Amino acid sequence: MDMDLEHEILESHKLAAGLDEYIVVAKSIGTVVATLAIKRGLLNPEYCVFMGFPLKLIVSEVPDMESALPQLPPTHFLHNEHDPLGDADSVKNYLEAHAPQQYDLLVSPGDTHDYIDFKLITDLALG
Repeated sequence: MDMDLEHEILESHKLAAGLDEYIVVAKSIGTVVATLAIKRGLLNPEYCVFMGFPLKLIVSEVPDMESALPQLPPTHFLHNEHDPLGDADSVKNYLEAHAPQQYDLLVSPGDTHDYIDFKLITDLALG
């Protein structure tokens, strides 16, 4: 991983400091940052919208995700069917094995790690 994960977790905490009610919308490594920050009590969103859950990276480099996922608030996972960082079936199996308390997985057609259906993302974020 080419980033300082601990630094990003602390930065996410700084960004949310002083906010009463908020949601987290994150993509790729941002889903890891948010999940670990939530596990540590540094973020406390009402719910999350996660896109492009980077399963290949998580499995190889972030074993803490397994214990962090059950601590998420209600979370929408949006994932492309053939995302190169983990296909939707593998993400589904991983989420089922380490289930957040309340979540859904929305699978979109596609074979990229791009998430550009802004209407859907906005609809999910607005609840």
